[in-house]
Amino acid sequence: MLAYCVPQDRALSVQPWHGQVTRQEISLGIPLDSCTALSGPVVSAAAGAVIGDAEPFVFLVPRVRLRLESEERDPI
Repeated sequence: MLAYCVPQDRALSVQPWHGQVTRQEISLGIPLDSCTALSGPVVSAAAGAVIGDAEPFVFLVPRVRLRLESEERDPI
């Protein structure tokens, strides 16, 4: 799962009032071997509304340098 999630260097947001999707292309540069799996109870009404009773997948990265590469807008 980490090999799939960690390299996802993109954030998306939708602005239907503008008829567009905005992509923030980012660079995190997180080496997979620096990720530490965490376990324990997670209580979140917001997360529960989205995923129901699914088990959370949580990991810790001790240090991340975020760099915004570009911001692009696409029509919906």
